[in-house]
Amino acid sequence: SCNKIIRQCMQFRFEIDYQLFYPNMLYLLLSFCACVIGSTADVPFKYGRRKKTASTLNQHDDIDDGDADVATISVHTSCVNLEDGVYYIKPTADGAVIPVICSNWYTMIDLSLNFDAIVPYFSSWAYAKSDTYLIGPALNEMISWRDWWSVADDTYTFRSASNCHKCYSDDTYGDNSAYYMSSYYFCFSTTMDPQCDADGSELSPGGCAWCDDGSGHNDLDAASVWTKCTSLRFDADTLPNSDHYNCVTHTLIFRPSAVTNRDGCVCYKDPNKKNDFVYEVPLTELPPVTISDSFPTDIIIDPSIIIATDEEANDDDTLPTIYLSQLDFNEGTYRIQSRGEYVLTENIVLTFNAPAPDVEADPDFSPNAYDVAELYWYPRHDQEDKYPGLYTYHGKYTLGFFAGISIECDDVVINLNGFGLSMDYKFYFQQRFF
Repeated sequence: SCNKIIRQCMQFRFEIDYQLFYPNMLYLLLSFCACVIGSTADVPFKYGRRKKTASTLNQHDDIDDGDADVATISVHTSCVNLEDGVYYIKPTADGAVIPVICSNWYTMIDLSLNFDAIVPYFSSWAYAKSDTYLIGPALNEMISWRDWWSVADDTYTFRSASNCHKCYSDDTYGDNSAYYMSSYYFCFSTTMDPQCDADGSELSPGGCAWCDDGSGHNDLDAASVWTKCTSLRFDADTLPNSDHYNCVTHTLIFRPSAVTNRDGCVCYKDPNKKNDFVYEVPLTELPPVTISDSFPTDIIIDPSIIIATDEEANDDDTLPTIYLSQLDFNEGTYRIQSRGEYVLTENIVLTFNAPAPDVEADPDFSPNAYDVAELYWYPRHDQEDKYPGLYTYHGKYTLGFFAGISIECDDVVINLNGFGLSMDYKFYFQQRFF
């Protein structure tokens, strides 16, 4: 069939080594492909601005005749071999397709392009304590930027890109620069005075790190005068020193960071060009890409990019309905992590992980005992993954259950439905940070 011929042509085109052919022979081959594909409008195939082809992971060989009408597109694993611009890539064989910015063969991670598509490639992620445009690793992960980006290994190089524009080698860290946030964004307390002296000496370790918040800075004097910063340039292998003591004693400490406001982006590159593969993926796997009005006009956008529109964002305004009862609140904060209308079906009394009546009736019972296997009215040990922090002294639930409901996503409606939420009297005395 015509589709089968096209697939064979596309497969052949990507498997050849351009250097083995004379230019005229290569031109003839490409012309033949273009001619064949030009007769089939529903199978997109473009030549774009790719400098040269890479090795191909054959995704076509297992396609049977039943898949003949599936439209696909060729997607690289990284920006190696690609001109500067916005492209789709597929970093791993079992991972999703994501949009990125290519700059000097480096792959720039820009969360503003499609947050939901990109963040699964981090080992974990959590919002900063007060800002949803800033994320870092989960607080119980003490890892470097290199380890945070699960795609990378020890051979990868990193560059920072101020305002997510170009990936440049850093004057201090060379090709191993990445962004970290200061402790203001994840600790209970932090120093609020600049820690870089007038002579350039650090009053605290990292106090003179280059800050790329806002519009960026062109000189050290301006870049080093900060009290809090979401995008500080550090060595990509820097490990956090944010233990509990440092986080409550006004100490300046740091963790890996990424932002959605395009103040700064981290770029990475696999130095082994042979690791650049090309996958054939269905067009249905391409995520929409958000291009803001302030997006630099000199960054070329590949024709395959699907630009997100307001119409697409509002395709489904109907929220799913989730009904909540007392059972949903017996063991801890109800964490809302998906959109919907949450409707109460009865009055809710909050008393998380309360002791059983027979335990309270024991003459030796003390609500303030701390030498017991599990603390009453607090997260249990087996709940550490869902409510992290109490037993590590570092995490969202370090102070115990701080809320009855936590809303952790957009498009949420809380419908009391004529009912109410209240704290049990004993729980009120046991948990004052609520």
